[in-house]
Amino acid sequence: MTKKVLLFTLILIVLIALPVFYLNGIIPKKEIQLLKSGYVQKTFDKSDKKKVTYQVTSKKPRDWVELKKISVYAKKAILLSEDWAFYEHDGLDYNQLQEAIEEGIAGKRVRGASTISQQVVKNVFLTPKKTLWRKLKESVITLYMERELSKDKIFEVYLNIAQWGDGVYGLRSASSYYFNKHPSKLNPKESAFLAMLLPSPVRYGESFRQRKLTDFGKKTVSSVIEKMRLAKVLSAKEAEYWLSRDLFRKSLKAIPSKKFKYSKRKLLSDGNELDAYYAQDPDAVVKENIEYDDDSLDEAFEIKDQEFSLD
Repeated sequence: MTKKVLLFTLILIVLIALPVFYLNGIIPKKEIQLLKSGYVQKTFDKSDKKKVTYQVTSKKPRDWVELKKISVYAKKAILLSEDWAFYEHDGLDYNQLQEAIEEGIAGKRVRGASTISQQVVKNVFLTPKKTLWRKLKESVITLYMERELSKDKIFEVYLNIAQWGDGVYGLRSASSYYFNKHPSKLNPKESAFLAMLLPSPVRYGESFRQRKLTDFGKKTVSSVIEKMRLAKVLSAKEAEYWLSRDLFRKSLKAIPSKKFKYSKRKLLSDGNELDAYYAQDPDAVVKENIEYDDDSLDEAFEIKDQEFSLD
């Protein structure tokens, strides 16, 4: 091997190795390892309560909801709308990635995250700035996260950090804000509505502000319910039934605006307040010896009138 060939080989190795070592260094390995058994804490900006930042933590946030406690309809509606192949792919949408690279090279604005995994990485570990370099970092971190975390864990994180409205983050807050209920009680049509909001929650929230579905809302909600039928989440009769139902009910008048704090024992022995809370929700049935979720009950009785204002 001549000196020129040797020098060329060494330069080639360096050019290949440096980016690999650099990209490996940008992976937030400690945070991702912590997330295996941890959570993501949302912190609202003091100057703008509608802006939020995220931090991985070992302490469970009060508004966190576990995947197993979320309505199957909500999980399926969101998966079918946002990332139907989530449980099959390795975290990346390669067609979207190729288009993002082409846009970056052409000097255009690079498109945002596409898969659920990429959206988690973008929100939790990176800035929202849309650049080609951020897209590449997003891809590297996504592949590492997919290797270290289960799909269920990634999906659970996504549902707890996603934005569902102006200042509304996480499925628990969204369920309470739009429908006065815990995520475990969401029915198919409510689930389809929340799935509809995800691409542009503030803009698509017009249906809620009008207290009736807009033409776009009707079309999109119907499309999501049809996807649930095709995926055999709903039968044809069930799909037809939920399409015919009114989405928005009147806000609860039985709950005063002041806050309540009830223990599990108090609720089991005196169900008057709980009965009033569920009085207008035929999908939620209060039964004896039910296994209550203390956190969700605390949240339920802290509803404020202004949360449901249409102003």
